[in-house]
Amino acid sequence: MATKKLNQDSLVDITNNLNHLYIYKDRRGDVDIQLDERGDSADMTVRELKQMSTGTSKNALRNFYVLVDDGEDCEVDEILAYIKLDKHYAKAKSLLGVDEDEKLTPEHFNEFIQNATGKDINKVIKDMPELKTVLTEQGLLAYKNRTIDYGVIERILYLNGIGDVGGFLDDIRA
Repeated sequence: MATKKLNQDSLVDITNNLNHLYIYKDRRGDVDIQLDERGDSADMTVRELKQMSTGTSKNALRNFYVLVDDGEDCEVDEILAYIKLDKHYAKAKSLLGVDEDEKLTPEHFNEFIQNATGKDINKVIKDMPELKTVLTEQGLLAYKNRTIDYGVIERILYLNGIGDVGGFLDDIRA
């Protein structure tokens, strides 16, 4: 299927998927976006999103720190195909148990963490390492709020190379 040509000036919504501030500035200084907390969103043009997807901030999109949503005159699937992340998003949705017709949202990551087992975490991070940072953040927040099992956060931290899981978690609770 050929990629649809999109209006470069059309606005696209992006959403912060991190538990902290995310700032994007393009190298020319034309775009300056600040998303203060998880779930905050902002608009950027298709052109700006394309530049982001190929520039130094491309990992913010590939690692799901920022999620792409619908545009003012195009669907999220068309936008993802245009910036060549459609297959990447499809794989993440499949691993997280999200229906292929749904848009990927921060809530999907939270739902996955809430319902995951250590085995689920192993599989997802092994099959798609790009999800590790976002899932680690969600896991730590859920653990701090006491909404997930110790075994799940232990697996997440182990996969992040943390040997003294108990000591690390004691520091977080402090």
